[in-house]
Amino acid sequence: MVSQSLFAAPFVQPIIQGKIYSNWEVPIRSLGKPKSVIKGKLDECNGGYFPDEYDYGSFKILDTGVIKEVYLSQNNELLFHSQKIRGGVDQKNFMQQFKKYELWIDTENKNVVYSGLAESGNDSIEFVFKDGKLLKYKLFFDDC
Repeated sequence: MVSQSLFAAPFVQPIIQGKIYSNWEVPIRSLGKPKSVIKGKLDECNGGYFPDEYDYGSFKILDTGVIKEVYLSQNNELLFHSQKIRGGVDQKNFMQQFKKYELWIDTENKNVVYSGLAESGNDSIEFVFKDGKLLKYKLFFDDC
């Protein structure tokens, strides 16, 4: 079952292997065999287990088809507020470019910048920088 929050932020559109997705779900069958599978651990909040993660090297997808993490590269990008983001973007320039949108820097790790995905709830996108350059983004959905 897919939560409605997966469709709540049309201003975030992942681009994986050159294909733009209007939501955060990918048909897993179209991707081929992953490099590895990370088994889901116990979900103490909801009971049961978290979904398995399929690691394709430059991105990770949950076994439910939901995108978890994407390394920005020539084929992997992101449309964020209708602007295409590629890997290697300078963190200061990124913060300046998107300053009118709600962004916040992680208090424990200055290399991580968050933006909310919905007006209510804790769903967010996490931008990870390395050496001041954008490396990847992660999607976080609070289903607890």
